[in-house]
Amino acid sequence: MTTVDGCDRRKVYAFVTALVKKGIKVLALDFDLTLISIHSGGVWREGTEKLASHVRPCMADLIEIAVDHGLNVCVVTFHRQSWLIRDLLKIALSKKVAGKVLVQGNSVDLMQRQGVDEFMGKEAHLITVLNEIYTKRHTVIKPEEVILLDDDEKNVHTAITFNHWAVLIPEDVTHDSFEGFTRMLLVT
Repeated sequence: MTTVDGCDRRKVYAFVTALVKKGIKVLALDFDLTLISIHSGGVWREGTEKLASHVRPCMADLIEIAVDHGLNVCVVTFHRQSWLIRDLLKIALSKKVAGKVLVQGNSVDLMQRQGVDEFMGKEAHLITVLNEIYTKRHTVIKPEEVILLDDDEKNVHTAITFNHWAVLIPEDVTHDSFEGFTRMLLVT
């Protein structure tokens, strides 16, 4: 495995391998301050290219490696422009991988059908994604087969309450951070 910009992808690879060993089938990523290094404000008006420049290299590598390992990968976010995130993924990832990532934002449909309550974290988003996985891929996912990576401590706590795995993403997350994430998985 090669290094990218001085960062070692092997640490991300080891994390994904640990996820597979734990029986994780869905890797859910928050968008703002997790997949990207900034907060977009929920609606972005400055163009997809500019927003794509904020994708964290370690998270792009995580998505690529996770899809290569057969994990279902999704972005679950309070951001309202899911189409923009899909376009961003097409810029930041290979075409093959970008097309496999499910995106669930705060759409009008989600808010009417599931209701979006900040106290429920990303649960409405995850329910929608899990239903889509079942419909498209005929796969039933159990709560303990989901891991959420999010910068918001409340969302992480809520995910754990719903029996998901969860990792709190620090502001300065890099490839090296995944070594600690892997250790956390292996001791629990």
